[in-house]
Amino acid sequence: MGRHFVTNFIPNPQEGHSTAASVQLIDVPVFQKLERVKGDWDDISNRILELSAMGSPNESGVWLEVIYDGIEVIGDLRERLEAAISGTQMEILRIKNNRIIDRVLGQIHEEETLDDLNVNDVFERCLAVHDVPEEQRPELLRAYQETVSSLYEDDVQAE
Repeated sequence: MGRHFVTNFIPNPQEGHSTAASVQLIDVPVFQKLERVKGDWDDISNRILELSAMGSPNESGVWLEVIYDGIEVIGDLRERLEAAISGTQMEILRIKNNRIIDRVLGQIHEEETLDDLNVNDVFERCLAVHDVPEEQRPELLRAYQETVSSLYEDDVQAE
């Protein structure tokens, strides 16, 4: 809650204008702070430290969107981020690791984006990037398709 001043004017009915005033503090709700943290690992970890050092624990309950765009490929980014915010009131709502996305997409054309691919294309590229042997790929792809199909069925039933 934030504190704000409210001024009340008491009109003087004989003269038609205000002659007395009172001031009081009232609590006003404050919206949840959302912070976008973007950069390489050093930039992100330093900004999280800055945010955790700001104000009291109740005031540092920031929601974070983290966008990693460093050169180094960090496979354990989520674990590092969770360790960085442990003991704080911060919560990570979204993590976008551009290096992993770029690596998985292995973009053939500059204009190709994740939106241009279906879920099977992305999974097949993941298999290729992680050097999964060709003989294992058909079974993994079948299991993946079953899982995705099951998720879609559950989603339709939930509606």
